Amino acid sequence: TSTDIESATWEVTNCLVMGVLKTGIQQNDVVDLVVYPNPASNQVTVLADEDAQVMIINLMGQTVKTVPVVKGANPIALTDLTNGMYLVKIDYKNGTTAVNRLMVK
Repeated sequence: TSTDIESATWEVTNCLVMGVLKTGIQQNDVVDLVVYPNPASNQVTVLADEDAQVMIINLMGQTVKTVPVVKGANPIALTDLTNGMYLVKIDYKNGTTAVNRLMVK
């Protein structure tokens, strides 16, 4: 037995864990969005890990184009877009999302 807490030896017996409490903080998957070429003029290619929905959004937050894509390389025509900066957003069916910038010139 010791009266000094720093040098005392302690023994724990009968320790029982009844359950695990989750904190509610969700682990987010890292999703890459590959868009090329960038800058682009007539067409851009989006690489998708699986079937998904791609949205092209202008800098005012308006969705100007929505395209369903499949796993692999997906060409998307840009001829109907004016020159400028856009955001390319991909939404997968499992709830993951990725965003990348795109310059149309």
